[in-house]
Order: sequence, then C-alpha cells, then structure tokens
Amino acid sequence: MKNFKKLSQNKKLIILDFDGVIAKLPVDWPSCREEFKIFLKKELGLEINENKRVDEMESILVEKFGQSTLTKSFEIRKKFEFIDFSKTKINQELLTYLTDLKKQGIIVTILSNNLHKTIEEILKLNNLNDLFDIIIGIDDSLNPKPSPKGARIILDRFNLAPKDCLFVGDSPSVDGETAKNLAMDYVNLNPFK
Repeated sequence: MKNFKKLSQNKKLIILDFDGVIAKLPVDWPSCREEFKIFLKKELGLEINENKRVDEMESILVEKFGQSTLTKSFEIRKKFEFIDFSKTKINQELLTYLTDLKKQGIIVTILSNNLHKTIEEILKLNNLNDLFDIIIGIDDSLNPKPSPKGARIILDRFNLAPKDCLFVGDSPSVDGETAKNLAMDYVNLNPFK
C-alpha cells in the first residue's frame, strides 16, 4: 500500500484491477482453465498444453479467430464467476484509501478481465457502487489485458493522458504490461497473498 499511496499523489485517475486487488473471488480458476482448454480443442481445433491463464487463452482466441469467438468464452467465465458472491473477500484497507482519493476529486475506475456483471454484483452486495466512476470488464472491451483497449476506453472517457493516471494491479505480466503498453505508471499490489 505504501508504494500505491506514494505513486497515487498528483494523479487525476486511478485504474484498478478487480480480482486480486479490490476483491478476491472464490473462483475455481484451474477448473475454468481446463474447461476453456477443452472448448478450444473441441470447437476450434486449438490445443494449448501450457498452463495459461484464462485471459491469456482469450487473447490467443481473439488473435487467431477474432472477437466474435469470445461469446463462448464469456459463457464459460459466467459459469465459474457467477458463484456465491457473499464469499468474496474485500480489501477494506484499499477501499478506505480509495474513499479518501474520491473526496480529493480523484477519478477511481476498474479495468478487469472479469465479466462486468460479476464486478457489478459484488460491488452492489458490498455497497460500493458509488466508489467507482466507471467499470470496464472483459465483455466491455472485448480485448483482454494486457491489450490497452480497455484502458484507452477509460482514458478517452475522461479525456486524460496516461501520465495523469496510475494503474494498480496484481500481475506484472498482465496488468503491468497493460500499463507499459500505454506508458502509464504501475504499482503491483497483492493484498490477498
């Protein structure tokens, strides 16, 4: 949190990853990965032997077959993400700090490879809807991070340059690369480890 607090000073907008930073979803990601691999092999003839994250496989899917193939991916995600939302852990220390930033006029946003509805439902359950100015889920951007598309949507919406923003994530290879692709400051935060 110390690096985040230091780097967030003089920024106009904060982009936060959701799962792993704001909240910890009780999703069985290994089973989701396996189901996704089966879908890729059975439906598209694409075999992935490495232990890739679902969002990494979605990036491959978009690259090879286009965005229209993400519909099935979102169905698989929904099956695993739409779980008992009450079991989600919330990073209360972060939320307290974000509330302070909002009072200072800082724009607080979410950019996630989770589905928009998943994020929305968890925020609603925890009375956090008003804390975030915009939510961009994978189904909003149609390009999983580290593609900069979702972050560009946020920047364009608020008419800001990357230098005015800070990206907060839990994965240097996904969130960090997203920030790097935009020349945006990045801080890694792993409150649930």
